[in-house]
Amino acid sequence: MASVRLILRRAPLVLIVPILLICLALWFILSSTSPDDDSITSLLSDFPEKNNLRAWKSQLQCPPPPLRWDEKGFYPADSNVKTLEIAPGKIAPLCRPSTPLFIAFGSKCCLLEQTIASYIAEGWPCSQIVVVDNTGHALENAAGSVQDSEHYHLNYTRMQKNYGVSVFGLPIRLTFAQYQNWLLHLAKREGIDDFYWSHQDIIVRSDPNLFPSFFHGILAEKEQLASRFSKGSKEWAFGFFSYDWLAHVNVRAAEVVGQWDQWIPYYHSDCDYYGRARRKELLMFDFPIGRFFDVGSCLTSPQALFAQAQFDNAFELDDVLQQMHGTKADERNHGGSWQGRTADKDVSDDSGPGFEYQIDAGRKWFKKKWGTWQCNVPRQ
Repeated sequence: MASVRLILRRAPLVLIVPILLICLALWFILSSTSPDDDSITSLLSDFPEKNNLRAWKSQLQCPPPPLRWDEKGFYPADSNVKTLEIAPGKIAPLCRPSTPLFIAFGSKCCLLEQTIASYIAEGWPCSQIVVVDNTGHALENAAGSVQDSEHYHLNYTRMQKNYGVSVFGLPIRLTFAQYQNWLLHLAKREGIDDFYWSHQDIIVRSDPNLFPSFFHGILAEKEQLASRFSKGSKEWAFGFFSYDWLAHVNVRAAEVVGQWDQWIPYYHSDCDYYGRARRKELLMFDFPIGRFFDVGSCLTSPQALFAQAQFDNAFELDDVLQQMHGTKADERNHGGSWQGRTADKDVSDDSGPGFEYQIDAGRKWFKKKWGTWQCNVPRQ
């Protein structure tokens, strides 16, 4: 230490200053290009820029118009609907960016309803939510001719009038990879720069230590992305919220990555696409903004997510959700029973042998493509 102090005393100031500047520059570069080591929240908050604040404000609309497309299969929400009461501290601000949220529905409507209810209760504007009917029975569901007992039953009127969300009925059932490609196609066609997609069997809850509502966290994420990247940037691909239980998609990045591989239709499809994004050196961030409960059973009423009418306090509700979350893993081992599906003996049902065969074939192609069974695509 004595020798170090001696060198520093004798070193000319003209040499010390450049060394300090070089160290500072290296620290800045490393800290701003290592999303694996930290969240985007801490990466961006240290480097505010006035120009970026203008970029964020340019995205605000008071309020954004409801999502609406003039084509067959799209059923817009009732514009006069009065949704379930939202706690005052969780209501979204009037001026905000557009935040399209797509939730694909395949089976067991009560799971979907509580997913939608949780997003709305946490401030997500219902006018920005679209349920995608991916059952293969969209026309029957729209006509109201499917019995409630069927696992693919979806009440369009209830979605539109009770929850104030829109419904998009796909003409045929798509695989997971095909659905992702359809979302990208729709976004490009409609001029949507970025959008969110969610699983239909999760319940979101805010973390009061982070943000007053889950949606306030979404707005913080949007603001931070606007602060770091210019409009139309292809540098970032995804924002993840508890992996991809909820995902934020940059549509322009798909021009770099390409389409989702249709030959990996279900499991490992995400491993393939996210791995390809990494190989293109696109950034993907994880945002801790709230809590997720992956569930396979349903609350007595989604109303509990708004008023907590069935529970004495929020902690009791969270305990129930945690129990529901914990039991789903066991139910997965019983042929998809948590989804309310039963395999038809006469046809290849979407949870029957044909479905399992597709999953197995996709995994084999992934192994042949990347040389591994692991969800870890080589970077080079």
